[in-house]
Amino acid sequence: MALTPPLAAQDSWLDDLLRWAEASGASASGVAAAAAELVGRVAGADGIELASSAHLEGVPLDRLPPPDPAWAEPALVGRAYEAMLSLEHRRRAGVFYTPPSVAEGVFAMALDGHAVDPAAIRCLDPAVGGGAFLLAAADALAGAGVDPATIVSDRLWGIDADPAAVEVAATSLQLWAAVRGVDARAGDHLVAGDSLADGGRAATSDGPFDLVVGNPPFGGQLSRRTARDRELARSLADRFGGATAGYADNAVVFWLAALDLARRGGGRVAMVLPQSVLVAGHARAARDAVLERAVPTAVWVAASEVFAAGVRVCAVVVELDGDASPPTAVPDDAVGDDAAPGAGAPSVTVGRRVGAGFEARGPALVDRAELRRSTTWGGLTSGLLGVPAASAVAGRTVGDLADATAGFRDQYYGLVPHVREHVGTHALVGADGDAGSREVRDRLGVPDGRAALVAVGLIDPARIWWGSRPVRFARRRWEAPVVALGELAEADPALHRWVTARLVPKVLVATQTRVVEAAVDEAGVMVPSVPTIAVHTEPDLLWPVAAALSSPVVSARAVSELNGSALSVDAIRLSARAVLELPLPVDAGAWEDGAARMRAAASATTAVDWREHLTSMGEAMVAAHGHPDGDDLLDWWVGRLPRWPEKR
Repeated sequence: MALTPPLAAQDSWLDDLLRWAEASGASASGVAAAAAELVGRVAGADGIELASSAHLEGVPLDRLPPPDPAWAEPALVGRAYEAMLSLEHRRRAGVFYTPPSVAEGVFAMALDGHAVDPAAIRCLDPAVGGGAFLLAAADALAGAGVDPATIVSDRLWGIDADPAAVEVAATSLQLWAAVRGVDARAGDHLVAGDSLADGGRAATSDGPFDLVVGNPPFGGQLSRRTARDRELARSLADRFGGATAGYADNAVVFWLAALDLARRGGGRVAMVLPQSVLVAGHARAARDAVLERAVPTAVWVAASEVFAAGVRVCAVVVELDGDASPPTAVPDDAVGDDAAPGAGAPSVTVGRRVGAGFEARGPALVDRAELRRSTTWGGLTSGLLGVPAASAVAGRTVGDLADATAGFRDQYYGLVPHVREHVGTHALVGADGDAGSREVRDRLGVPDGRAALVAVGLIDPARIWWGSRPVRFARRRWEAPVVALGELAEADPALHRWVTARLVPKVLVATQTRVVEAAVDEAGVMVPSVPTIAVHTEPDLLWPVAAALSSPVVSARAVSELNGSALSVDAIRLSARAVLELPLPVDAGAWEDGAARMRAAASATTAVDWREHLTSMGEAMVAAHGHPDGDDLLDWWVGRLPRWPEKR
């Protein structure tokens, strides 16, 4: 996102600071101390010895340009420290300090409607970093009338595994009080420790807390540099059971640990999390564990990247139950159009905000039991990113008609040595009937010789562009990749069985796409390359299932419910399980029409015809779902369709 003038000026000043540090050999702590001293000078905090002053011995401050008083603020101390840490170190530790505007917005959501008077709030950040969230808390509590000395010395706690970061946070808070004319220190409220390894025991003697807030370290478990070691993994399994197993991000573990630090019966936890935590299958056990003890009260979704880590983020505020208190009930007459199914049951109002400015959107009424039954929390953010609302009549799902499978690493890497470039006339598999299917099958030599390898890049709605469009596989460009089946059978019989089991008529579904893209392999000659999903059903149901998957209603629901799990901000990342849970249409006549249009799109020879048939299919499928006011939904879907390839 574009920087506002103060942020741009701050960045320019930090660049000068880093050049000075490089020339002088200053440490990260020394740079943070210099930033604190200079900010203090121009912000009216002269004469107060800051916690970090010891790092200034021999530092030639006069050679540094002072910051502009218009934008000099305590948060610059943490920003300076972060800027000195190498990018590799930050990625390995999962540490990316929080922009003040994000900390302020998340803390405001956490404080809104809190049962405890703001003047008495006690707040903990279990991954305090440079203190961005505690500074936001200090501003909010000061706005509620609490005096600065009390705020710094008696309302704020923090833990961090990096002792230098703890010192930076302490300096930032002391500077915050100093510019208000008060010499106050957090003292032993800010401590070095590991909130995961020791359960936050460094601060829990002062707890539990009314608010536990923060931006914990992110760390996916597929990367060795951020994966938890075995000893910590065993310890977390003993503590949280299966909720931290598998690929649960480190941020999820902090989220669960924060529940142990918050006060039961009204304490709140507000955490910045990867958006994928709301929808990813590997985080479902953690979401369920949270719902056992707490209920969401607010959610925020960043519409763009706000951290250098390149991870899209959200923030969720949850409120802990008492020992036996049920979720807050919403009277039946308060239930509006946004109510979840079963709205007469105990429900909660979830406030919703979006974007860098934390713009408010309409709240969601959430049935807690329904949320627990759901496979994702995507419904909390539905509609926040401009996706039209898409309702579907509850009933059958794709899983009632089909099975779906997708390969994984073993299949991907196992195929690499056995992929060849096909030599000969390339064939585009479409709806060319049995004769054409046999011709393609004979040309490829399936099942005895070769089978076409189809990566997701070759799949568009209704079309498979094998042989007509190049594709990358295993870091190489291919014109028409095929799998040498005989060679594979000798080298890896198990993988050969996996491949041949998929050499049947099927629907292929791409992932990481802007709409659900499904196409029919009527000849049964295509091998789905990971992560392509193969959907198997009866031969006479291939086109109806493909049309059902391609419905604008399904795409809109998938974007809303799975947002944050894909690589791109507005893409859909489907799993085989998610495909089977997609809803089927209810109007048989409109569905049949949509299937016919889907088949016509597969046979189209021009971009105009292909797009017209797809638009007609989309219109029919919106009607098949009984969706009211479908024009906006159809226009949104058509606007996201991929282009017809320019070179064929």
